Amino acid sequence: MPGRVAGLVRWRAPGSADLGSPLGGRWLMGEDSSSAAVRRSGRPARLPAVTITSEIGGWLQAQGIGQVLACPLTVDGRLWGVMVLEFLISRPVPADIESRVDEFVQLAACTIAQAEGRAELIASRARLVMAADEARHRIERDMHDGAQQRLISLGLILQTARASVPPGMEILSRQLAQATEELSLVQAQIQDLSHGLHPSVLNGGGLGAAVKTLTRRFPVPAALDIDVGRRLPDPIEVTAYYVMSEALANVLKHASASLVRITLNSNDESLDLTIHDDGVGGADPRDGSGLAGLMDRVAAVGGTMCITSPTGAGTSLRVQIPAGSDGDVSTA
Repeated sequence: MPGRVAGLVRWRAPGSADLGSPLGGRWLMGEDSSSAAVRRSGRPARLPAVTITSEIGGWLQAQGIGQVLACPLTVDGRLWGVMVLEFLISRPVPADIESRVDEFVQLAACTIAQAEGRAELIASRARLVMAADEARHRIERDMHDGAQQRLISLGLILQTARASVPPGMEILSRQLAQATEELSLVQAQIQDLSHGLHPSVLNGGGLGAAVKTLTRRFPVPAALDIDVGRRLPDPIEVTAYYVMSEALANVLKHASASLVRITLNSNDESLDLTIHDDGVGGADPRDGSGLAGLMDRVAAVGGTMCITSPTGAGTSLRVQIPAGSDGDVSTA
């Protein structure tokens, strides 16, 4: 069955009349059209406009088009599209037009292949990030529901055993007390490890609560400006959380700052996050501070991250992520 062809781009020679572009329209690709000939053969096709009787043929003839040349745009071995040249009856068709156009369409096909390859790379990276987040979330949940609960039960058993120690067995009582304290430390360490795998605070309170939790125990004073009115897709919230966590860790390790300002707001279009400290500056994503990895992670959900860090003037980190992004990247 004949398909339809859509007009996407149009160019006319300087000084020539505007024929009334069919851009944006969808035209029935009749079997006698130049585009249909290209689809059948995979090779360029030149036809007199008068021989095209389908819908687009009527438009061509009404505009005084005499010849039509269609050339295939082949990307990675598949027919991606067709470039059509229309020549007025009043203008002669250059004898070498096929070879000249072939050079152009090869260049265009190379550009399209590079764009599609980049889009697929971004989509693949997003899928890897999402898979890793889901795995961390699953491990965090298993640790909370399994190992941590067993440790809590063991702590209660030790407390009961200590309470039942007969008088005069102080050494045993002290040993049980020490074991209970050590168990509490193990529980705290596992809880910290679990929190690092997946920030459970996001599950209940969202980003606003997560920011407050991160800064509550942070040794450098933090000024917060938070305006997040609704929950965002999990990949966005997790990415923003990790950016804040890593940025605060860098402030503590490298900045020698006395104040950190965090601005976080979202609207229907994007999530915007800014983290600024008044420290020594000079941060460089190439120095192994983890900033390069953060930039890759932000890019994986369709966002951008910009770092400004002049020496002696502090560091500003700005992140913008599309609010509807969930890690899926369209290549249409």
